[in-house]
Amino acid sequence: MTLAILREMGLRVPEDIALVSLDESEAAPYQEVPLTAVRSPKFELGVHAVEMLLRLISGERPQPPEVVLPMPLMIRRSSPPKFIQEELP
Repeated sequence: MTLAILREMGLRVPEDIALVSLDESEAAPYQEVPLTAVRSPKFELGVHAVEMLLRLISGERPQPPEVVLPMPLMIRRSSPPKFIQEELP
């Protein structure tokens, strides 16, 4: 849908604008222009959520943990090198 709207606006991906999706769908690599996407670790997020829920059910009142999980950037054709920094922080 976003690609179609950008096309209606006269913008071409990736020639005029880069496009990045925040949560990679299974179709991202197979779009008309394969989408660059941030892959969220859904399974790992679910594991942490269930662990917290089990603690709550058992009567604990733990502080919400700070969980840092890797979220790799899957670079594809929708964000060509001219839009990407040489060294990502």
